[in-house]
Amino acid sequence: MDTISVARQSQVEIGQLERFRAIYDDSFPPHERADFSSLVDSIAAESRWLYTATRDDALLGFAIIVPFVAREVHLLEYLAVSCDARSGGIGGILLDGIVAAIRNPALSEVEGSHFAIGLILEVEPDDEGDADERALRARRIAFYARHGAQTIDAPNYRAPLADRAGTMRMKLLWLPLADAAAPRGEKLRECITGILEKSYGRSAENMLRREIVAGIG
Repeated sequence: MDTISVARQSQVEIGQLERFRAIYDDSFPPHERADFSSLVDSIAAESRWLYTATRDDALLGFAIIVPFVAREVHLLEYLAVSCDARSGGIGGILLDGIVAAIRNPALSEVEGSHFAIGLILEVEPDDEGDADERALRARRIAFYARHGAQTIDAPNYRAPLADRAGTMRMKLLWLPLADAAAPRGEKLRECITGILEKSYGRSAENMLRREIVAGIG
């Protein structure tokens, strides 16, 4: 395989924009996609961090981090590989590159890649949907497990739908970047509060936010 480069970018380059959107739209259903223009603007504003996987300057995949949803915890909001480059290990290379850059900010070419003790992420549960959907979700969870992720005990967690009113059940995973246990109790409440606020724009007064946080022991 030719060399894959993983790097953090301070913005989506003009030459990448069409390819970036195609990967984004193909990889995530409408109810999981944030408004595209707002997503691109938030990367430029550094309220989200963009990591890309490229070969010979061609965009193969990307990941988006929402930094500091809690103290020393980042949210891995999206990770996607182009449909014509999947099953080639690129997702793993991208994830490993992100982990290395966050563990050692000196590796980043962009200022502000600060250390965290772990990444938190949402995945669709593999006990819902038809057989094909459950299998796909199980493979996704297994991918993160191979890279060290573990399930967080948050059975009542739900994520707002992006394209309509309502919520969907999601699992939370924890990918430690240091010797740190999965968040629980007050730390988990802090993480969920940060996810709903920074990723979904839900204020402290939002009923969903209050219900989920209140259900954590």
